[in-house]
Parts: sequence; C-alpha cells; structure tokens
Amino acid sequence: MNFIQLEKLFIDGLMNVPLVGIETVQMMMEIMKSKSLVLQFQRRKKMAKAKLINGKYTYNDDPRWNYVRGPFPKTYGEAYECWYDIVSGLAPENLTQDGELSTTETNRKERGILQDAKLLFTRFKCPKEVADDSDYDLSKFVEG
Repeated sequence: MNFIQLEKLFIDGLMNVPLVGIETVQMMMEIMKSKSLVLQFQRRKKMAKAKLINGKYTYNDDPRWNYVRGPFPKTYGEAYECWYDIVSGLAPENLTQDGELSTTETNRKERGILQDAKLLFTRFKCPKEVADDSDYDLSKFVEG
C-alpha cells in the first residue's frame, strides 16, 4: 500500500475500512502529523515577522504603540488587557526597572506609556477597577 492509497483511506475514514493493521494506523498517524505540520507552517508563513521583546516573541504589533505590545484591541476584553499592561507599566518598580533606569529614561518611558493610554482612551475608556488598582493617577482616562 503506498502513501496516496493510505491518504485516501484516511480521507474516506477508518469506519469504511473493515480491518486495518497496526502499521496502517501508524502510517495514517504520520500522515496526520505531517498534514498538521504543513498547516502550521502555512499559518506561520502568513504571520508578520516576530519581534523578541523582553524575552517574548510578539507578532503584529501596532506601530502606534510605544509600550503596549500586540495589535490595537477590537473588543472590550482585549482593551482591558491593554489597560492592565499600562497600569503594570506605570507601577513605580516597573517604571524605573527597580532603579536601573536614569531619570531621563524613566520620564521617557512614562511619556510613552501615557501616550499609549491616550491612544487607547480614544476608543476604550479605562475600567474603574483597573484604575483603582494603579499607583498612578489615571482618573482622566476612567470611564464615565
């Protein structure tokens, strides 16, 4: 039995084959693995190039972001995650990176994060519970 015949058996389904040997099943499993690998490769090929940021690979970053990573949110849930990233970034220990950044670098990072907050505010207001958890005053970005 060749590869094409096995693939046809696989497509027709095992239910239509009365008796299937263990070798046939193993070969069909290999076909499934190779097909899924091909599909994964095709999906990866369509993605944008990955960026390595802080030890994480990120895809499809919106060019308008300064600090937040990823695409601009389309849903309230995605926006909530972005607001949480902003609040986390404005925490004193993250803003100064535990005292490793100079004052100038800290101010630059803070301005970038606040620009992201302003951009996000144009479409999604900051949830009150997220702003309340922040050490930073985000009252001008809080929803009504």
